[in-house]
Amino acid sequence: MEWVEGMRIEFRSDEKGFEGAWSEGTVTTPGRLGDPRRIQLDKFVNDNGEPLVEEVQRDKMRPVPPQSELTVPLHEGLFVEAYDEGCWWRRFVVRKLFCGTEFWLIYSPATKTLCAHRLSALRTGYDWKDRTWQLV
Repeated sequence: MEWVEGMRIEFRSDEKGFEGAWSEGTVTTPGRLGDPRRIQLDKFVNDNGEPLVEEVQRDKMRPVPPQSELTVPLHEGLFVEAYDEGCWWRRFVVRKLFCGTEFWLIYSPATKTLCAHRLSALRTGYDWKDRTWQLV
């Protein structure tokens, strides 16, 4: 896949506390094949309040997934991505909760914690492999 200026993407972080999180942004400088690309982040700013720009390696980038909502029924053990702290995190469904509105108990293998998420903060889990989206 060619990453072009203005393209909407997500990239995987290795930053402490954000390991494995997918952040959304826009390609500002495509770079040459294999070179880092400059990405302007949507949800993060620098000390001056300007959008944060990161250099990202090709293997940590993916297009924005085809669906930003759930496309399969939720059930125990289903792999999902949960939106939290401005990023998408890979997590697993534990069970449905009822707290006035619909919430789901989600397990994070990275932090070994349980969190409650609204249905609207969950999306179907996809992997970007061989230039195609594959349901996890």
